[in-house]
Amino acid sequence: MGQYSLEHRFEHHEDVTGKSAVFSNQLNRMGALSVHLANFINNEFQNSNGEVIKESKKAIQLQLEEYKTAINEYISKMKTLAIQYNSQVNEMKKQRMTIYYEEKEEKITGTA
Repeated sequence: MGQYSLEHRFEHHEDVTGKSAVFSNQLNRMGALSVHLANFINNEFQNSNGEVIKESKKAIQLQLEEYKTAINEYISKMKTLAIQYNSQVNEMKKQRMTIYYEEKEEKITGTA
C-alpha cells in the first residue's frame, strides 16, 4: 500500500504578536503615571518632616517598586502569550494529510 503525505496551508502565515502592544502601551502609560504621582507627592512632602512623612515616603516608594515589578511581569507575560497565540492561530491555518492508496499492477499487452 502506498501513501502520500502533504501539508496544506489554507491561509498565509500571519504575525499577530503585535496585538500585545496595545496592552503593553497601556501598562507603560500606567507606570509613567504612577511615577509622576509619586514624584508629585514627594515634591509636596519636600518641605515637611516628621515620622508620618518619612513613613509615607517609604510606603509610596515601596508601592511604586511593586507597581513597576507587576507591570514588567504583565508585559513579559503578554509577550509570551502573544507568541503562543500566534503559534496557535497559524497552526489552525494548515492541515496535514496522508493519502493512502493501493497500487494495482496491470500487464500491458501490445497488439502488433
